Order: sequence, then structure tokens, then C-alpha cells
Amino acid sequence: FSFLFNVRTLLLPLHKVGSEQANAVLRASHAVAVDAAGNKPDVVVILSEAWLDVGELGSRMNDCLSPHARQRFLSPTYGGNTANVEFELHTGYPVVFVPRGMIPYRMYIRHPLPNALPATFRAQGYDTLGIHNFQRTFWNRDRVYPLLGFDRFIGIEDMGARVDRGVYPDDAMMFDAIAGELARPDQKPRFIFAASMMNHGLYDGLDRYPRRETLSPATAAALDPAQRIAVGNYVAIAHDFEQLLCNFIAGVAPRDREIIVVAFGDHWPSFGPDKTVYRELHVSTDVDFTKSDNVDAVRMHRTPLVAWSNRRGDLAFGNGLVPSYGLGAEVLSHAGLPLEGVWAFEYAHYRDTL
Repeated sequence: FSFLFNVRTLLLPLHKVGSEQANAVLRASHAVAVDAAGNKPDVVVILSEAWLDVGELGSRMNDCLSPHARQRFLSPTYGGNTANVEFELHTGYPVVFVPRGMIPYRMYIRHPLPNALPATFRAQGYDTLGIHNFQRTFWNRDRVYPLLGFDRFIGIEDMGARVDRGVYPDDAMMFDAIAGELARPDQKPRFIFAASMMNHGLYDGLDRYPRRETLSPATAAALDPAQRIAVGNYVAIAHDFEQLLCNFIAGVAPRDREIIVVAFGDHWPSFGPDKTVYRELHVSTDVDFTKSDNVDAVRMHRTPLVAWSNRRGDLAFGNGLVPSYGLGAEVLSHAGLPLEGVWAFEYAHYRDTL
């Protein structure tokens, strides 16, 4: 009986939608500008593990990146569950419609998803590649990525000798893998999705990262010694990621083919289960943003978003606040590709809800 009772929580609800309404959504399309010569840009989307604007912690973003990170990404999670952020990004389907506590990468994706973001790029003639500087099996990516439409997947096992930065592999390995793929003599445009690992917690311990004085006096005074170490370590590693991203952008800027680079943080970092650090810094710790008037909760789901092209400079996405389920539509639109089905629907509707 217990097994049957628990299985009920795994079942996705069947939403009854009229056939006319469903057909209208599936037929929906959104016209976008196309390069007159028919050229398609390379597209690189980077999910940065636990990347927060460290201004929330009384520090400041790396000077090289702060002018380009004015927009914000809206994450469905706090402190973890990166796979659910990826799921929303690649499918356009909000996880709020999935039973609480379920991870679609583990529970639901068993067959190819022809409308997923990588599959949509592949249908437009792109070579699609996933990159992650950690184990390929983490969050079932090795099984799920082919079903999403990725032609290939590079994990830490494919990157040579592992180099750590703090506890986890250095994100320089990820950026090197991206650069190596872009350098290949291939006429096909590329869609590359890369998920980083370097910023992952835990952040405690004096010997985890090279120490730098990164906290404001007010922040340092609000925290106890252990908290200062953890927050200082996090700010240092976040700055290191930002510098790597700046170096990557500078490196691809001279390319002949247009390249679009989108980078965002998947969620705020966790400094412990009780969120004491954030309370000490006077950040509301109520992360229930299902209540429409809960402004503080939305704050703890906003992370940096960079969208840049070597031809057009910084790109404006929506109204400057983009949810993970709407990001794919923005990427397709700015790449000059047709928006159909769920992507047309999200492009037309998500802006009206934020």
C-alpha cells in the first residue's frame, strides 16, 4: 500500500486543454530577423554553478564583467537542484507543474524530446554539444542529453588530467573545452551548452581557495569568523569565474563568424541549511516565490545574466528579467532562428507575467 501511495506523487497531472487551444499553441510561430546572407551564429550558453551577484554579499562583481551583467536570470531553485534549472531551460516547461521534490532528469525523461532546445538547434543545421567539467553521470546527464538533442557530450572524463580549483574541477577546463570545439574546422554552426562546477559548495575552510580580502568592513563585521571564511571563499571563487568568462569573451571577440555568448547563475549559493548568513546580512530568507506579492523571495531567485554578441555587443533579453523556461526562446530569437510551438508560446507570454 505504501508503495502505491507514494507512486501517486510521481504522476504528472493531465491538464485538460481544448483541441483548438492546443493546436493554436503548437502552430504558434514568431517572426525573427534573419541574416541577409543566411549565416547562422555560433551560440554558447553557460550555466555557472551557484553564481550570485556578490553585491548581495557586500562585495562587488569583477570589474571586467559588471558592465555586461545588468540583466537578471530567474531561477526556479535555491541552493541546489541544478538539473531542474537545466530542464526548464532546455524544454521551456516550468518545474512548478512537476510534483514537488521530483527531478525530471531522473524521473521523467525516457524518450527523445524533439522540441527541446538542443533538438531545435540541431533541426536548424547546428552541431549540438554539451560540456560539463564533472562526471558525465552527474544528474543523469549522460542518459538525458542525447534525448534532448545533443549530438555529443564532453565530461570531465574527456578533458585530460583533472585540475581542481578549491574542492571541484577548475572552470578553466570547461572554457578550454569550449574554445577547443570552436577552433575545430567545421562549417556547421555550433550550439554549445556548458554547465560549470567550480563554484559549488562547500565554502568553509581556510585552505580551500587562495585568500583575498574581498568583503566590505560592514559584511565582515556582521558575520562570525567561520561565516567570514565561507563567504570570503565564495566571493573569491565567484570572481575567478567572472575573470574566466571575461577572458573567454575577449578571446572569441575577433572571430569572423558571429558568436552569441549567454551566461547565467543557476541559483544562489547555500552557506548552510538555516540561511543564517543571509539573515545576518539582512537578506530575507523566505524563498517561497509562489506568492505573487513576495518580492523578497524573488530576490533570492535572481542571478546574473550576461548576453553578448561579438557583432552586436550586449543583447537585451525581454525586460531584463528572464526565467529559465523563457531563456531558450530569447536565445533562439537573438540567433535569428524561427520560434515555433513552446518557444513561440514562451516568447510571447513569459514577458507578460514578470
